[in-house]
Amino acid sequence: MDCKAGLQILSSGHFKKIAVSCFLSMQRNHVKLFIPGPIEVSESTYRAMCSPMIGHRSGDFKALYGGIQPKLQQLFGTTGPVFLSTSSAWGVMEGALRNLCSKKVLNAMCGAFS
Repeated sequence: MDCKAGLQILSSGHFKKIAVSCFLSMQRNHVKLFIPGPIEVSESTYRAMCSPMIGHRSGDFKALYGGIQPKLQQLFGTTGPVFLSTSSAWGVMEGALRNLCSKKVLNAMCGAFS
């Protein structure tokens, strides 16, 4: 099945099988691109991306987060919890300031990546 035919039957619930077959057909016609994007991913990465996402408030996420904590603690050389954030660095800084400072704080920004 080609990718165009596969896209027409996405609503029938066969997305994962079609996506993987499209990936494999693209691999056969592989052209290496030397541009900023799109990037190449391995077949195992592509298959993982085709699986359903889990909610950040679900039991599955709680188990995943708990399971990676020991490895993160080892990686960062700590016995305390390692906190993950899906925000930008600004979101992490704001969260830290809001929760750790009891007085007013002046935070000066000097650019887009401060």
